[in-house]
Amino acid sequence: MSAQTRPLRVVPQLCSPALRPKLDPSEARELAVVFKALADPARVQMVSLLLGADEKGVCVCDIGMNFPLGQSTVSHHLKILRDAGLLRARKGGLWVFYSVNRERLAHMGIALTVPVEVV
Repeated sequence: MSAQTRPLRVVPQLCSPALRPKLDPSEARELAVVFKALADPARVQMVSLLLGADEKGVCVCDIGMNFPLGQSTVSHHLKILRDAGLLRARKGGLWVFYSVNRERLAHMGIALTVPVEVV
């Protein structure tokens, strides 16, 4: 028998016990939407920028000035973040002001630190 076809020898004392995630499927889907929204570097930078702002938010035009992107692209990124629940939008006259949904970010952190059950 060659080394490529030889079955692996299992050493029980080196194996970890089976683990079951504590995250339920609906919460996993919810987190996947957030991770998908954060899968673009520009969107991660936008959230980072807004984390430094107060609850009143930052005008979309001021956000756009920080990125080498067109206004429509910036608005598209902000919509994805808002749809994922990461940002809040507030209309003020002709402008939209964005702020971070800090409760949503905190919930994400809590969901990711849930211990797993050893079986």
